[in-house]
Amino acid sequence: EEYSWEHPLDLVLIATGNPMGFAHVNEIPRPLLDRLEPVYMDLPEADIEKEIMLKETFRVSLGQEENPENNDLSVLSLTDIVRKVATPWWIIDILSRAVRYSRICPYVEKNPSIRASNRALDHTYASVEMENRQVANVRHAYYGLRLALRARVGLRADLIEFDNPKKTFILGDQLTEDFIWNAFEDMHSEVNLLSNGDRRKLGFELGSLLPALEMHSIPGRTPSPIISQYTLSQYETVTRAVQWMKRAAKDRINQALVSEPERKLYDSEDSEVVEELNYSALETLANFCVHDGSLDEASAGPVFIAHKFRG
Repeated sequence: EEYSWEHPLDLVLIATGNPMGFAHVNEIPRPLLDRLEPVYMDLPEADIEKEIMLKETFRVSLGQEENPENNDLSVLSLTDIVRKVATPWWIIDILSRAVRYSRICPYVEKNPSIRASNRALDHTYASVEMENRQVANVRHAYYGLRLALRARVGLRADLIEFDNPKKTFILGDQLTEDFIWNAFEDMHSEVNLLSNGDRRKLGFELGSLLPALEMHSIPGRTPSPIISQYTLSQYETVTRAVQWMKRAAKDRINQALVSEPERKLYDSEDSEVVEELNYSALETLANFCVHDGSLDEASAGPVFIAHKFRG
């Protein structure tokens, strides 16, 4: 209009963006708004958001063509960078639920977009890789969420200490634990999550098993507890719960959306993968049992337990 320039266009322009109230959102200029017709779209349901999270996470297609003339040994091949670690369905569920809870948390003023979900998953994978391990657990999920949400969540103004940014970072980390705590609270309310196992007996067995876990140290890896299949088999209710978690994978997550290591994860015969998967399941079960009071946190041994933020 300013230059009186006219050109016929036969198109429909559709643009999307996060609404006000989300982090990193600028107000749309009024002159532009005057030329658009806004339509409000809510965030997708949990299942759709989880699907987006899995589709948008970093992945390498081995069908891509590599440059055969590139003989530079410092350049990694596609095979070198393809992801070899796996995240169990219950950890993916925790990540998705934690991000969704952060949007209704009373301590949060600016909410994270869907991008936070797939970044949390990517950072969880990276946390496993940095420890030279193969299977993600709850602690890795905490590390992934903590990093993904720091710049994507805006805390309430009265909680921010502008003269002490370190304290604000620590507060954000504590809130990340709270998001995970509430994710467990949400999952815990699902009656069929652990089938019909005896929760009290499960908590009792975990109270005997977890403190006895030995720290396993391998050069180049962060020391962590291990749980062999034989040790697990000594605890009937725990074994039944872990087996249910493994069997439920096909119903809990679309196998077409996960990587090959995750599709093979629950039937793996690799002893290290089995031990790490068992530990991931135990850590998840321990958090459930702490929630329902069947396990005292003091008896949880070395496992990571998420805490509720007390303000």
